[in-house]
Amino acid sequence: MQKHKLFIIPIVLFLMTMAFAWLLFFDYANALFSTAQMLQSASKSQSQSDFQSIEHPEEQIRTAKYPYYGDKIATVRIETAGIFTDVYQGDDDTLLSDGVGHSLASSMPGEAGTIILSAHRTTHFATLGDVMPGDAVEIDTYYGKYRYTVESTHIFDGNDTDFLSSFSGDTLILYTCYPFDYIGQAKQRYAGVCVPSEGAGVVWE
Repeated sequence: MQKHKLFIIPIVLFLMTMAFAWLLFFDYANALFSTAQMLQSASKSQSQSDFQSIEHPEEQIRTAKYPYYGDKIATVRIETAGIFTDVYQGDDDTLLSDGVGHSLASSMPGEAGTIILSAHRTTHFATLGDVMPGDAVEIDTYYGKYRYTVESTHIFDGNDTDFLSSFSGDTLILYTCYPFDYIGQAKQRYAGVCVPSEGAGVVWE
């Protein structure tokens, strides 16, 4: 009987580990699906030409090659939250294990529209909750530097597909799941909404 118990214990531990890993994966997949839904419902109020002519004088327009999926495109720094990490083009689980992901469905820095940067709440955005309105966000891309100021923070339901539709123009949203210490599928989302303070427009070659 004692030998049977010793044999069963490793199996039970293995099954518990697999169940926990599945919960983390399902949490991430649900977050990506919710983000895609919100991005599809969000509308841009400015065209690329409007952004270049209104927001940036002609001499402040940069040209660059559009990045490939998986490319490192920038670094993001938020000193008040202790965040300093790489940003990659795309937001699959492999890329998010290395840093912050840029949603392909959103704009790039220097373009008109909403920019979405996301990361796991347990790793690279674990301290995103420390950001406060007025904090500086620095994004150094491969084609120029961009500076933003945190305007507001929001906690909202993960199924709220209307959240991003309330933002227009050149807006940066830093995005992760919430609560930060929740184990399993987090049902809420945390976002820091930022407005630009420095940076030129971009035209793709």
